[in-house]
Formats: sequence, C-alpha cells, structure tokens
Amino acid sequence: MKILSYVDSLYPGIAKELAEAPIVLYYRGTLRENSGGIGIVGSRRCTGYGKEVAIEAAQYLAQHGIAVISGLAKGIDGYAHTACLKAGGYTLAFLGNGLDVNYPREHRELQASIAENGAVISEYLPMIKARPEHFPRRNALISSWSQKLLVVEASTKSGALITAALSKTLGREVLAPPHELHRLNGKGTNGLLRDGATLYLEPAQLLFNNCSAGSDVGFDFLEHLEIIKKGEKIIKGYSLKKNLTLAEQQIQIILMDSDKTIQELGDLTGINQILLMEHLSIMELEGLIESSAGGRFKLK
Repeated sequence: MKILSYVDSLYPGIAKELAEAPIVLYYRGTLRENSGGIGIVGSRRCTGYGKEVAIEAAQYLAQHGIAVISGLAKGIDGYAHTACLKAGGYTLAFLGNGLDVNYPREHRELQASIAENGAVISEYLPMIKARPEHFPRRNALISSWSQKLLVVEASTKSGALITAALSKTLGREVLAPPHELHRLNGKGTNGLLRDGATLYLEPAQLLFNNCSAGSDVGFDFLEHLEIIKKGEKIIKGYSLKKNLTLAEQQIQIILMDSDKTIQELGDLTGINQILLMEHLSIMELEGLIESSAGGRFKLK
C-alpha cells in the first residue's frame, strides 16, 4: 500500500478542484502522471443493453490510452473495469472501504487485477469496512478524477446520479445514453438527459475536448477514420495499412496532414506519451512511419 498526499506531483490537478479533496489517499498499483480519465458508472443490477454500452466505451478508451475510472461495484462498474483490462488499458477503482477489504467479495480477483494494471484507491484506512455513508465520498472522488462522466444506466434512486450531480457541480460534462421510457433502470438516465446531460451515442464523444476529432488537423479526423473502417485502401495518396489498432489508425490519419512531434501527437490523440511511444516504435519497425533528427514523425 502506498500513500498519495495532496502535494504529491501524482495528485491530479483536476482532482484538487473538489473542495473536499482528501489530503491523503491510499492506493495499490501504479499512478500515472496526469492520471485523470473518463468515469463510467451505472446500475449494479444492469441490463444487457447497459452492459454492452459500458463494455464498448471502456474498450474504446483503453485503445486510446485513456484511463477508465469507476467504483468497483457490481454491474456497470465491474464490466467497465474488466473490459478495460481485457483491452490492455489502464483503469482506476475508487473504494468506499480500506484497501485490504474485498468489497464486493465477488470482485476480489478483479481488485487484484486492477492493482496490477492500474490502481485501487481509497481515502479509508486499512480494516475500514464498506458503509453506506462512505459511498457519496467515493462517488465524489470518481467525479473529481474524471474529465467526463458517462452514466450508462441508472434508476431514480441510483448512486450514479449522485456522481453525476457532483460532476455537474465541478463543471464536468455528463453523458448518458437514451433508455426505454418505462424501464426502471433507465428512468434516472433519461432524467439526466431531460436536465441537460449530453446525449451519448458513440464512444468518440468520450475523447477529451482538446483531442476530440483531431480539431487541429487539416481535415475531418472522424470522417477519415470511418473511411478506414469501410475498407478503403488509399487516402490522400497514402496507402493504408491493415490490422492497425484504433490508436495506430488515429496516428496514421493525423500524420497524413503533416509531420508531428510526440507532444503534438499526444495533444491530438489524447494518448499518454508512454503508450504513444510504444505505438510509434511498432509503426516505425513495420515501416509505416519514420522519425527525423528533430524528433518529428511522418508517414513514409
């Protein structure tokens, strides 16, 4: 177990926007610099529809090197963490109990896997058991560490609505998919949409605002990504390599506009620089891109 203090460089700046941000947090695993990400929360007793939405969103974020943040609860939280891990991503789980307490018990192995491939975080000391009054505090941490929050599914009395309200207070974008009008699990989510939440229709909406859709690139990023998905072989005179990951497709499209530094690629893709270097190294070995002495990358 490690200790994260408020003045530690690994304590995200966005998390400090919470007025009651804990002075000390305890964690197991590895915290990245700027480890904020996208929150995914929802019902414990979720529907197949909610499960599908959560898994798709978490996989997409993992492929783009963006942290998936949730609360390790049954249902939507568990599916989001698991899908992220299976896609090779990085995930953070916030607990309403001490780190040595397995709650829920069914997530004992998942909690251990998150500690190996991300971090499990709590403001509670060891041996402190989960209690109802702890979870609003846990939800506040999820909100404060998340640049955006996706509420996949929620009834009118769901704790996910508390997380959404806290996110709104912090000025974070709250997204929600539409649900059938009379399904209880979706009444809270539809209520969020009625009250101004963003209508969620596709995972690309979860990208950070400063890197969504390649806004600083000289052509429509999402349009060209769709062209690749349709099996086209050439865009702007460049031959498109098959079997690239989504992140590598993103890099390929952005470099079609002009050569870029790793910092510029990171700003445009939202991929952290460690993962970005891995992708660039693989693409260079495969002969798709090349680097210059000035530290810039371009397509061959």
